[in-house]
Amino acid sequence: MYLASDSAVVNKRYSSKKSVATALRKKKFSQESSSRKRVVPIKSSKKVAKIPTRSALNTPIWLRVLLLFQQSSSVIAFGLIITVFSVYALTVYTQRLWDKEYKKLKTLQRHERLLTETNETLKNDLARQAEKLETGLVPTNPTKSIFLRSTQAIPISLKQARTLDTNEIISVKIVPLGY
Repeated sequence: MYLASDSAVVNKRYSSKKSVATALRKKKFSQESSSRKRVVPIKSSKKVAKIPTRSALNTPIWLRVLLLFQQSSSVIAFGLIITVFSVYALTVYTQRLWDKEYKKLKTLQRHERLLTETNETLKNDLARQAEKLETGLVPTNPTKSIFLRSTQAIPISLKQARTLDTNEIISVKIVPLGY
């Protein structure tokens, strides 16, 4: 307000632009030297009107609905983007993991085939060696089989079981049924 009133006075005294600028410079220089305050010259004496702000209550309902729709759709779009990226990442990760495990499976199957082939080759070699007379092996014959009688386990009588103390160690000899 202070500057506006001074410039209005200067504008009334001097009609030309050059003289107004010179007068403002002189006034500015004298004020700076005396009080060291910065003076900003104003070009016109018109006041700046403020733009009226609308409160939330004064906005129309349709505009509030559109603003709410915009905010909610932004949140939904952000959520969908995160969901799409996470599903994509899981798909890629799952595919890589499956591919790695599938390669392991194929390697194990190949090793299994090689082991089966080696096992069958060894069996075949043993059978050929058994057929040769130099080894001393005799073909199986049911008439030359040995049969063993089965033996019964000796049970502990109930009378002996009752007289045993719980602190005693019972040694039981286990007899095998056959060799």
